Amino acid sequence: MSAVVVAGKALALECAVLNAFMRGAEKRVAFDGPRTKLWWFLAVIARRGAMIGAEMARVAQTGLVWNSIINNAFGQVAMRTREDVPFFGRFRHVSIAGLTVAEVASANEEAVRTHRHVARDGEDAFAFALLREGELELEQYGRSLLLRAGCFTLFDLGAPYRLAHRRHTNLVALKIPTGLLRTAMAAPEYRVLEAFPATGGIGRISSALLLALAAEGEAIPDQMASAYAARLTDMFCMLVRQGPGESRGLTVSQEQLYSRCCALIDSRLADADLDPAQVAAGVGISLRALHQLFQKAGRPVAQQIKLRRLERSRKMLLDPARKSETIKMIAMNCGFRSQQHFSTLFGQAYGCSPKEARQGGLRPTDS
Repeated sequence: MSAVVVAGKALALECAVLNAFMRGAEKRVAFDGPRTKLWWFLAVIARRGAMIGAEMARVAQTGLVWNSIINNAFGQVAMRTREDVPFFGRFRHVSIAGLTVAEVASANEEAVRTHRHVARDGEDAFAFALLREGELELEQYGRSLLLRAGCFTLFDLGAPYRLAHRRHTNLVALKIPTGLLRTAMAAPEYRVLEAFPATGGIGRISSALLLALAAEGEAIPDQMASAYAARLTDMFCMLVRQGPGESRGLTVSQEQLYSRCCALIDSRLADADLDPAQVAAGVGISLRALHQLFQKAGRPVAQQIKLRRLERSRKMLLDPARKSETIKMIAMNCGFRSQQHFSTLFGQAYGCSPKEARQGGLRPTDS
């Protein structure tokens, strides 16, 4: 178990502060002329400037430390804090055979993960987050969620996102590698930013287990850790599957149909002619019904096809077994009609060219 606490306070220097100091100084010092008063004024500025400069340096150092902690735990992000609000951060984590349970308590921060960050570090995991205190704003895949205390959500650490809060928040997160998560749940990216209550039923059981793991996870014997991690993953996937997808407004039958559509898309990504009409025909519904279903789920069908092609191409680029395949071959195998078109879309999504991604050591994921 490792823990880090950082804290800082930003100060603003205003003319009113200087004026107040000058008024106080004038009461204590007898000035014998304008020159003496000027020198005293400059001395006050220098002294206060040095104090505030040192304080701001301490805040900057604190910000770098906290940013480094979050980057190491969850992948690269751009971290911002308000200078007029005190900052506080506490981080503690324990590892269990590739899984990470992290406790994060902080105030006054905004974290933004961009396509460029994704391309640089290749973080490939999802996180189940339990918010214990405060409110958390989350944005990912064109969706947004205001997560409240007593709820879980799932988000993708291998894709851009935004996270922000001003008040003190306390959360516990279970970080699961994407490859392991996919063995227990198909297409987890379709269930991100849904809120699952942790106040009853399996949610309450999962909450208690997660808190116990944060406190006692190191006690799990090494020889049992892998098996325990797999079963833990299964349990948290049950948390997602037990709900009817209320945050997307889908009924149980619509969720099942949506999953069938997504599975069909994934099975036919190499087909450059794959379009919404073929998806609708493949699952036996009208094109209008398909568009309504995906609109309700939060992402248009055509966009879903494009994103899945890009994700598949990224994995193929980073697969050592495909090192001999050219970028053009990979583009064709993922349903792109030309290498130029593929490179343009890939650059827009990940902030680098396919060649740069292949050379950058990004980590592949399981299909």
